[in-house]
Amino acid sequence: MKDLSDYISPENRIKFGESMHWARNERRLSIEETAKKTKSSIESIDALETGRGQLDLPLACKLLELYKEKVFINVESYND
Repeated sequence: MKDLSDYISPENRIKFGESMHWARNERRLSIEETAKKTKSSIESIDALETGRGQLDLPLACKLLELYKEKVFINVESYND
Protein backbone atom coordinates (compact mmCIF):
# COMPACT_ATOMS: atom_id res chain seq x y z
CA MET A 1 0.00 0.00 0.00
CA LYS A 2 1.27 3.45 -0.90
CA ASP A 3 1.46 6.31 1.55
CA LEU A 4 1.51 10.07 1.13
CA SER A 5 5.26 10.22 0.58
CA ASP A 6 4.86 8.17 -2.62
CA TYR A 7 3.01 11.13 -4.13
CA ILE A 8 5.57 13.82 -3.31
CA SER A 9 7.88 14.73 -6.17
CA PRO A 10 11.65 14.50 -5.72
CA GLU A 11 11.91 18.27 -6.20
CA ASN A 12 9.45 18.92 -3.38
CA ARG A 13 11.24 16.43 -1.09
CA ILE A 14 14.43 18.41 -1.67
CA LYS A 15 12.69 21.75 -1.03
CA PHE A 16 11.11 20.41 2.16
CA GLY A 17 14.46 19.06 3.34
CA GLU A 18 16.14 22.40 2.69
CA SER A 19 13.41 24.13 4.68
CA MET A 20 13.93 21.77 7.61
CA HIS A 21 17.68 22.34 7.45
CA TRP A 22 17.19 26.12 7.60
CA ALA A 23 14.63 25.82 10.41
CA ARG A 24 17.11 23.76 12.45
CA ASN A 25 19.91 26.25 11.84
CA GLU A 26 17.69 29.21 12.74
CA ARG A 27 17.11 27.55 16.11
CA ARG A 28 20.84 26.97 16.47
CA LEU A 29 20.37 23.22 16.90
CA SER A 30 23.04 20.81 15.77
CA ILE A 31 22.00 17.70 13.93
CA GLU A 32 23.14 15.71 16.97
CA GLU A 33 20.93 17.73 19.34
CA THR A 34 18.01 17.38 16.95
CA ALA A 35 18.49 13.61 16.73
CA LYS A 36 18.50 13.35 20.52
CA LYS A 37 15.41 15.54 20.98
CA THR A 38 13.43 13.64 18.32
CA LYS A 39 14.79 10.21 19.27
CA SER A 40 15.92 9.79 15.67
CA SER A 41 19.21 8.96 14.01
CA ILE A 42 21.55 11.58 12.61
CA GLU A 43 21.48 9.66 9.34
CA SER A 44 17.68 9.83 9.02
CA ILE A 45 17.65 13.58 9.70
CA ASP A 46 20.45 14.10 7.19
CA ALA A 47 18.55 12.03 4.59
CA LEU A 48 15.42 14.11 5.16
CA GLU A 49 17.31 17.42 4.97
CA THR A 50 19.04 16.41 1.73
CA GLY A 51 15.93 14.90 0.10
CA ARG A 52 17.41 11.41 -0.25
CA GLY A 53 14.96 8.52 -0.46
CA GLN A 54 11.30 8.60 0.51
CA LEU A 55 10.08 11.32 2.84
CA ASP A 56 9.93 10.00 6.42
CA LEU A 57 6.59 11.48 7.47
CA PRO A 58 6.79 10.57 11.19
CA LEU A 59 10.22 12.21 11.39
CA ALA A 60 8.97 15.23 9.44
CA CYS A 61 6.17 15.66 12.00
CA LYS A 62 8.64 15.44 14.90
CA LEU A 63 10.86 18.10 13.31
CA LEU A 64 7.94 20.40 12.55
CA GLU A 65 6.83 20.13 16.17
CA LEU A 66 10.35 20.71 17.52
CA TYR A 67 10.88 23.72 15.25
CA LYS A 68 7.34 25.02 15.79
CA GLU A 69 6.84 25.18 12.03
CA LYS A 70 3.86 24.64 9.76
CA VAL A 71 3.77 23.26 6.23
CA PHE A 72 1.93 24.77 3.30
CA ILE A 73 0.69 22.09 0.91
CA ASN A 74 -0.15 23.01 -2.66
CA VAL A 75 -1.72 20.11 -4.50
CA GLU A 76 -0.97 20.01 -8.21
CA SER A 77 -1.17 17.27 -10.76
CA TYR A 78 1.89 16.24 -12.71
CA ASN A 79 2.86 13.32 -14.90
CA ASP A 80 5.85 11.12 -14.27
